[in-house]
Amino acid sequence: MTPAPTSGLVHERLDPIFFSGGASYLYGCHHLPAVSPASAIVLCAPVGHEYTRCHRAMRQLAAQLAKSGHHAFRFDYTGTGDSAGDYADATLDRWRQDIGDAMDECKRRTRAASVMLIGLRVGAALALQVAALRADVRSLVLWNPVLDGARLLEEWRFAQRAFGAALGHSPDVADREVLGMPLGARLATELRALDVSADVASLERMLVCHDGGERADVDKLAARLLSRRHNIDVREVEQPAIWRQEALDAIVPFPALRTIVEWTGAAQ
Repeated sequence: MTPAPTSGLVHERLDPIFFSGGASYLYGCHHLPAVSPASAIVLCAPVGHEYTRCHRAMRQLAAQLAKSGHHAFRFDYTGTGDSAGDYADATLDRWRQDIGDAMDECKRRTRAASVMLIGLRVGAALALQVAALRADVRSLVLWNPVLDGARLLEEWRFAQRAFGAALGHSPDVADREVLGMPLGARLATELRALDVSADVASLERMLVCHDGGERADVDKLAARLLSRRHNIDVREVEQPAIWRQEALDAIVPFPALRTIVEWTGAAQ
């Protein structure tokens, strides 16, 4: 039997690895570029139950970035996915360190001098904070960023109470877990005090891609960054709130992915 022709197909090149992250090991996936020249991009995922619901979209974003000629590096934070650690002990500070470790590993593998960070939801807020601490982040993409941690915490607890009520559970469970994920006291305190006002002096370009749901917060962030003469591009893109949908029901928001991938190409 004659094999089917394969000309024109692009075969994905994916390298799954474990790498050192502080005192433990983190799991990462390096999507190698299909064409050259290539730049290095680290993807910062959402946290909690939103990680699972957005995983498919982040996976597809990495694949599209690699197809466009980027090194796309995904990873699991400490206590999440296939990385070591216990989610019950998770902190935002530890996850910020994980982003730094993922950046270092990506730079080591690609020999890049700097990286671009792309973060979704809380991952976007963490990416912004890390960019303010390091000089090797030149470009940044905030995808539907969480800019008000206290509001996020209330949204999560409301969702947990509604879920628990449907199952006849006690409402105080919402203070200890969110949709199957434990909520430690320290993590809750850090989320409530989440601060994204730090200066990001090293940045050359930034994209904020959002669905319009928290326009006031995005406008406030953009105004602050513009006042500091940062080159910031704000795009409102119609897309489903995949972090509120069950993982098997969430569709991939291709308009948002297309916007991000095209912008990353122009940023190079």
